[in-house]
Amino acid sequence: MASTLYPREDVSQAEKNKPEYFKARLDYAESLLKYNSSLKDRMSSSFDGYNGIKTPGSTMWLEKTYGEQNKSRYRTYRLGRTKIDLLCGEQLKRPLQATVTTINSQAMTDKMLQYDFMIGAMAAKKELIDIKQKAGVDVMEGAQIPDSENDPAFKQMSFKDKCEDIMQIIGENQIKDLGLKGKFNEAFKNCALTNYCYFKVERNETGDIEAHNIDPRDRVIEDIEGDDYGEKSPIHGCRQTMFVHQILKRYNLSKEDRDILNNARANPTDYAGVNGKGRGYMTYENGQLSCDVIHIEWKSVTPEYVIVKPKTASQLALDSTDNELTFPLTPEKYESNKEYYDKGIDINGKQFTVETKFREEEYEATRIGGIINTDMRRTFFQKRGVDNPAYIMSSSYYSYVHGRTSGISISLQQIIENFENIYDIAMYKILQDFARMKGKSLTVDRGGLGKNQKLEEQLHRLVNDGIIDWDSSAVSNQGGRYLDPANMFKTVDLGLSESFQQLLAFRDSIRHELDNITGVNENRMGITAASSTATAQQSDIANSRTITESLFYGFSGFVQRVMLGVIQSSAISWAFYKLEKGEQILGSEKFRFLQVTQDIGFRDYGVTVEDGSRYMEVSQKIEAMMQVSLNAKEIRPMDALNVLLAETVAQKKAFLESSWVEMKKIMQESEQANNQMQQQIAEQQNATNLQIAKEDREDAQQNQKDNIILQGQVQMEVDNNKAKNSLYETNLKTQADIIKTQPPV
Repeated sequence: MASTLYPREDVSQAEKNKPEYFKARLDYAESLLKYNSSLKDRMSSSFDGYNGIKTPGSTMWLEKTYGEQNKSRYRTYRLGRTKIDLLCGEQLKRPLQATVTTINSQAMTDKMLQYDFMIGAMAAKKELIDIKQKAGVDVMEGAQIPDSENDPAFKQMSFKDKCEDIMQIIGENQIKDLGLKGKFNEAFKNCALTNYCYFKVERNETGDIEAHNIDPRDRVIEDIEGDDYGEKSPIHGCRQTMFVHQILKRYNLSKEDRDILNNARANPTDYAGVNGKGRGYMTYENGQLSCDVIHIEWKSVTPEYVIVKPKTASQLALDSTDNELTFPLTPEKYESNKEYYDKGIDINGKQFTVETKFREEEYEATRIGGIINTDMRRTFFQKRGVDNPAYIMSSSYYSYVHGRTSGISISLQQIIENFENIYDIAMYKILQDFARMKGKSLTVDRGGLGKNQKLEEQLHRLVNDGIIDWDSSAVSNQGGRYLDPANMFKTVDLGLSESFQQLLAFRDSIRHELDNITGVNENRMGITAASSTATAQQSDIANSRTITESLFYGFSGFVQRVMLGVIQSSAISWAFYKLEKGEQILGSEKFRFLQVTQDIGFRDYGVTVEDGSRYMEVSQKIEAMMQVSLNAKEIRPMDALNVLLAETVAQKKAFLESSWVEMKKIMQESEQANNQMQQQIAEQQNATNLQIAKEDREDAQQNQKDNIILQGQVQMEVDNNKAKNSLYETNLKTQADIIKTQPPV
């Protein structure tokens, strides 16, 4: 709630055309900026804590002892900064993939007609193919006709109309041109630091679109409990600091307003400061005048009046479809003759009634430097719903507050801040111990020195000669006490204090406690103990991310609303202002469609942003499957690279499935070729075996013949030898017989 009341909206249209109507809302915006300074102070403290900036003088009690500056200097170690940066890094790794759909009834009807047409085409597939082959007419214009609704080709078909298809391309182009990924990351950092983030999607008079991440301390909004996205606030706006040349470039100012800026630049003492003419909204930076530019938007209602008269008998004879005639009536004319129209009797004494309907209107106003009011008007080309034209769909400002309860929200940085302070103090005490650590020190009691003796002489003789010259007369100097020479020189150990180990343990305890409270632990930061198993590590990371999931989920809703605003503004810009940019981005066919029709500016669009947490979880599992498939040689290295380069889970899934199918096909073809090769080898082996068997058989037959011949030859030789031996024996026997028959001599 601001210090002033929000101005009334139930005023006449004539009042809304006066400058006072706009000035009252600008004054209310200034009041909102000044109100609730404690919230802005907490935000500033969170930003300072993230950057390690301490309030001047807040650590003097620690750095000085009895008014003297200690040798050790107090340092800030920004213990929580790495945790905030880690969350921002996770947000940056999440995909920014917005799917655009048309949601008005006519567009949905068109898409259903496409669906029904494809169902009919599947039923008449044979006839359509015959027409194409015989008559040369392709009714489907090249589109593949699936066999059934379970056919993968049917499932891959996206029944989108041309406007939807064009806006999808434009939306993807705007993400890159406007640098939305980086700006969303800055907004997420603001949310982690303060629990508030604010965004502006600006469309100027020429149709140019710009996106701004707004410092949450500069937002103009009425905070309402339960309205986390600021959709119930009656006013939205922001404060931006701009130099004079930026103001002149952005706003079409009159000569009088330009002279005011020039005079303010030439006379800083008259305009700068809270007491100057700029009322604190003008400052000088490096000799240049900078101004706080406050821009606001709000929605009001405008009445639409219609005069309703009953038809006469002759009029009914001509047209009996309706019994009444209606005539539009402008608000200005009604308000200037209100008594006449409320009376309901015309100059002819005929009765009539005036029906009133209301339509939403959006207005804007800008205040520069606290003294120049400009652009007080209805916003340009207000985007209205096709099915419900009374309401405006487009808006420039988007807000999100995380974790607000009973009007209070505690940010992650505020939780970290106390631990950071304790950690910095512990580290300061540790450094003090290091600074005090000097080893051993020699102490000297001067009471043992003689009257004319010097300490340097005694130390010299002690070091070089090992002699101490001690004068007993010193006893009287000690009040009669006896001075032992051994007590004259002593050593003192100036090492670490006894509490040093406790300080180290306390420092580590702070880190561990902060990990438990914030949920951003060592496992999440990539630091894993060597003894930790992979399953335990994954469980720890999952539990850690569960703690911060509400922050990511809420911010995802914020991103989706901003992307819808970008799409709605881009539809207006490209349909009516930026036609010349279309051809190089959309291509010739879609560009010609954009030139012929301006339908994209009159369609209602819905945007869905891929769930980042679900994306990361599924993406990790897909990549794990990819590794298994790669090791099993179910996919190729190039397929794995495509999976890693894919921006969405759907793309990763598609690449992995297609690679599985492709490799399965390759393996089947390879197996088939291998089987054919094995069959050919077997056939060749069989032929070879038959040839070998034939040759072996012929060789066996030849060997058998040779053996028979050889046996015959051997037998003939044996028989011949036998014949010879028989002849020889006969001869010997004959000779023996002859000898026996001869008479003795």
